[in-house]
Amino acid sequence: MVRLATADGPDALCLQEVPVWALSRLEGWGGMQSFGVVASRPKLISAELGRLLTELNHGFFRSAFTGQANAILLAPALRPVGKDSIVLNPRSFRRAEAKRLGLDFRTRLGWAKERRVCQAVRMEADGRFLSVANLHASRVDRRCADAELQRAADFAESFAQPGDTLVLAGEDDPATPPEHGRLIAPDRPGELARAIRVALDYPDVELDHLLVDNAAMQLVSRPADFDVILTENLFGDILSDESAMLTGSLGMLPSASLGAEGDPGLFEPVHGSAPDIAGQGTANPLATFLSAAMLLRHGLDRADDATRIEAAVDAVLECGLRTADLAAAGERTVGTEEMTAAVLAELSA
Repeated sequence: MVRLATADGPDALCLQEVPVWALSRLEGWGGMQSFGVVASRPKLISAELGRLLTELNHGFFRSAFTGQANAILLAPALRPVGKDSIVLNPRSFRRAEAKRLGLDFRTRLGWAKERRVCQAVRMEADGRFLSVANLHASRVDRRCADAELQRAADFAESFAQPGDTLVLAGEDDPATPPEHGRLIAPDRPGELARAIRVALDYPDVELDHLLVDNAAMQLVSRPADFDVILTENLFGDILSDESAMLTGSLGMLPSASLGAEGDPGLFEPVHGSAPDIAGQGTANPLATFLSAAMLLRHGLDRADDATRIEAAVDAVLECGLRTADLAAAGERTVGTEEMTAAVLAELSA
């Protein structure tokens, strides 16, 4: 497993806004393999002179006299097998995007001053291949950064080989500091660029990309931050069971397998048929009721009826009724029939 983090001893690091003079010194500083690409060259002839001036005033002289570069650092155990890079905002791209986006003159001028790059390195670790692309998007305008992000995603996917794990890391949001840049790891070719294209069509929806192990941790530590998780079937099966326990029990979580538009889909409790307790009268029926509510809302467009079912489930829980999977130690429990009858009574009231 390759660790991409800024914690002690990471396997790979993606750096942005590196002074050009520092590229030749990165390996000596950290003992890691270094792969750098220059975004903008120093205004001075000598990068070393830029380094001396930077020591006098880092903030004031940094961009003008040291230039900027990106770098990917790899642990010695990783074997690099390929690298490439592109300019994210070449002149022809800026002109086409500025026309499409309707950018004003000041924004166009600011964008032209920022030369940004995306680099990629492909590596092998324990027989598995990983492609890492390092992005540093423009800060002049959110629309410019989004256009560069899409270009970086297309580049990263064309660089990676079939079967690679692909990661696009770095700073792509002008409103957030670099340490909060996105980390994107799609499971199938084409998913990265497609997900970004959809996200850019819905600017009011906040999109985050997480590796599945991090997603599992974040679900436990901050579950209220998640509204929708989009993933493939295996990871979805695992994360949905974890999510169910946040509600108290698998017996509380409904599920929907939605098909094409116009198809009502398949709705069932996330735990399935629970054959291990069949015939014992102890199963929690609430996930079944809530699955019926999802069927009404998402499959049959009957949101009012769905709300009635959900309200009935809330009411019986407020009354203190608990099946065995929900009850605390010493708390009275009810069986499947009694809990079902209570929900039906609320619906009839």
